Amino acid sequence: MCETDESERYLGDLDDQLFALHQLLEAMPDGIALLDEHGVIRDVNGCLLELTGFVGDDLMGQDVSLLVPSRDRATFQRYRDDYLPELGAREIGSDEDLALLCHDGSEVSVDIFLSPLALGDQCGPSSLS
Repeated sequence: MCETDESERYLGDLDDQLFALHQLLEAMPDGIALLDEHGVIRDVNGCLLELTGFVGDDLMGQDVSLLVPSRDRATFQRYRDDYLPELGAREIGSDEDLALLCHDGSEVSVDIFLSPLALGDQCGPSSLS
């Protein structure tokens, strides 16, 4: 098989994986955002959109700090920085009241869990739920 055929097959497989992953996200009862290693939102599910009042692709490509009240951004960044060296599923800020910033500026109390997610040969640091 030539190199072009192999790369086309890989891209097709990756597209199938991404579609399946998005379908799985949509089936989840909690709001979930998939983040890349830089904290950029790569996908969200409908529950998160409903919870925050954002629509469509409003959050795609945005830094996750958009969803964090300004008073908590430095603390949230520390949690993420501490998480990156030792990836693993865990709750963050369990001893604090955490809030999610909605599109209209209001806030909702949330529990935040970070979990690593591997796609192809890349491992993004987290899904945020």
